[in-house]
Amino acid sequence: MRIVSTGEIGIGTTAPDYKLHIAETIANTFPIKIEMNAATLGTNNNWPIGLYVKNTDTTANTISAIKFSFQADSGATTYPAQDILAGKEQLWTSTASTRDGYLAFRTTLDGNLAERIRINSAGNVGIGTASPGTMLNTALTASL
Repeated sequence: MRIVSTGEIGIGTTAPDYKLHIAETIANTFPIKIEMNAATLGTNNNWPIGLYVKNTDTTANTISAIKFSFQADSGATTYPAQDILAGKEQLWTSTASTRDGYLAFRTTLDGNLAERIRINSAGNVGIGTASPGTMLNTALTASL
C-alpha cells in the first residue's frame, strides 16, 4: 500500500491516480470483496448492504455512476465500455415529492457510449428512449 503526497492511496500500484486506486495484476481474480451480514433491510431506506455511491452535487439533473472500461489490445489506452447511471429528474429539496430519480444503462457500439435503457421515477421502462411515457416504451427502427 502506498499513500502519495497528494493523498491518493494505492494498493497494488505505486502511482495511484484516484483517491483509492486498487490494481490487480493476477488474471481472473476480484480485486475488491465486499462482505457483510445483513439479515434485514433496515428502516427508512437505510439498508446496510452492498456498495454506497453518493454524489454531493446539489444541482438538478446530477448523476452517480458505476462505470466499466477496457483497455485496447495494445494496452496503452483505456476506453469506456458500459455504465449504470442513477440520476435526479429535477432539483431535489426537503420536500419528498421533488425527489424523483431514474436508473439508466449505457452500452458502447462502434466506440460510441449511449443510453439504451432507462427506468424513470414512475417505473416506466424506455428502450431506445430516455423519456418513456408508458410502462414499456420502445423506439423501434425495425419490426420485431
